[in-house]
Amino acid sequence: MQKNDLIKDKQRVLSQYLAIAATVIYVLMFPLLLGISFSSLMVFDKPNLSTLFGLMIILAFFCMPLSIFPSIIFIWSNYSKRKYKKMYFYCFLPVLTFALCMLVIMGLAEINDIFFPLNSKGNFD
Repeated sequence: MQKNDLIKDKQRVLSQYLAIAATVIYVLMFPLLLGISFSSLMVFDKPNLSTLFGLMIILAFFCMPLSIFPSIIFIWSNYSKRKYKKMYFYCFLPVLTFALCMLVIMGLAEINDIFFPLNSKGNFD
């Protein structure tokens, strides 16, 4: 074997391990993230939350579990096509989606508190 073939074989094996690990982790995390998404409906318990902000927060929560299955499909389709760099991106796409959704959720909560403040008694000013 040539040196180039050994490098490609190592990259294939490493990519296979990463794809298997990502698939197992994401399949195990899916029920947890789905439960968190369904519990996000309780966001309307906050009295000063507007409907628009509440729906946007719920949508952001549901983006997290919904990004898992397309990622798994793209991980294995790119692995079979030997497009390993794209496969690496799709391995980390749910993590990036989670981080982005958390930033959006925190930002929406802050924006809502600025536009719809509560006084010290918990009522609107």
